[in-house]
Amino acid sequence: MNLSNVRIGTKLVGLIIGVLLVIFVVLALVITHKSSKTLQAEAYKTLYNVAERHANRIILAFNQSFTLLETLRGTIQTSIANHALYRGELSNFVNTTFDEANWSDYCFLYLPRAVFQDLPTKMPQPEDAKHFDPKGFYLALEDTDMAHAGGVISLSAQQSARIFNRSHIQEVLQRNQDTVSEPIRINIAGKEITTVIATVPIRNAQKQAIGFVGITIDLARVRQEIILDKTSSVYQGDIIAVLSSTGKVVVFPDTKMIGKPLIEVNPGPLTEAILKAVKERKEGVFPYVNIRHQESFIGLVNFKVWRSVDQFWSVFIVVSKDIVFKHRNELARLVMMTAFFSLIIAGVCVALLANKVISARLSIVLEGLVSFFKFLNHEKISLKPLKVQSNDELGQMASVINANIQKIQQSLEQDEQAVSQSVNTAKIIESGDLSARITQIPANPQLKELKNVLNTMLDTLERKVGAI
Repeated sequence: MNLSNVRIGTKLVGLIIGVLLVIFVVLALVITHKSSKTLQAEAYKTLYNVAERHANRIILAFNQSFTLLETLRGTIQTSIANHALYRGELSNFVNTTFDEANWSDYCFLYLPRAVFQDLPTKMPQPEDAKHFDPKGFYLALEDTDMAHAGGVISLSAQQSARIFNRSHIQEVLQRNQDTVSEPIRINIAGKEITTVIATVPIRNAQKQAIGFVGITIDLARVRQEIILDKTSSVYQGDIIAVLSSTGKVVVFPDTKMIGKPLIEVNPGPLTEAILKAVKERKEGVFPYVNIRHQESFIGLVNFKVWRSVDQFWSVFIVVSKDIVFKHRNELARLVMMTAFFSLIIAGVCVALLANKVISARLSIVLEGLVSFFKFLNHEKISLKPLKVQSNDELGQMASVINANIQKIQQSLEQDEQAVSQSVNTAKIIESGDLSARITQIPANPQLKELKNVLNTMLDTLERKVGAI
């Protein structure tokens, strides 16, 4: 399309709409950029805080469990030192203390029989108990109702054999250290559970490990009451999980993932970077790709399992970037919609204004000029002055045109009168009256000169004819 053929009003409307479009686009980009930075900064704070809150709740579970174990250990060691350890009193004490645990469903204890004041020094070895010491005392309890008092029952040696046969349990005696196991799946008394086992050694007066007491931490309850608890959730579809110090999944929304290395659950370079951060005990928010292959953020918080256990576990929360920037995207859509409708309204207003203020008035000026030029070309038309609507540039132009039209019209009329008189004078002279002269003064300088020349010529002619 040739722009030279486009009306001025249309060009002006297009220019204004183009400028407004650029302004709205730049404004939308600035708003989107600023909101992205703000939302990302807020998301970093929120993700870290949510991970920290969940870590604190899990720490409470571990603290309660280890506090219970230290209470049992301290009382038992005192009784051994005072030669006042009796089987019945110990069983009742362990039963009562264990019943107060909120996160533990199994408790187990081993002591050499020699430390008791009321037990024979040897008992038959139970079946399927290859690590059992015939001279040892074994106690295993199950809390069938962790939420309420009572519900603690005793387990037989055969039912609890798989706990006591764990190599992790045996290492407690060898290392003489408080320990927490990796997440394991184990069958106890016919029940398949996923758990971690917290164990502390029981020491004699020489600080040597002679026995141990341990409890299982119910990961199913941790998962249900902490990980899946959405009352403190901020982002829809977030994934919260717990990692051990070796990078294994301890708690996860999908129970099939528990016990697996995170790198197997969600392989990729970003997962490797997260595992490196866990190993180096780094905290914060990092870029990530979740198990649904969506670009995400991951908030990572580390916590020490227990003051005497040199293990740091991690709680992380994963949120898709689409969820984090949902409000930004909504804002961007709102800005674009607002810009779109604003452009339509502005375009209509500018078009109406341009048509009324510019195009229509320019058309009037154009029509006036065309009429005037037709008049100059001796076409039979009547000149009308242009209507002056304002004192702006177009109004001043119309006033100047009106003034010049009026002046030229008067000049043409004056010239026409002079020409008409010249014709009449010529007719008078033709009839023999040489005294006739052109007295009408024309406006046109050339006609004035012609008038003077003709009058001079008539004067000369009259003198010469009169002299004959």
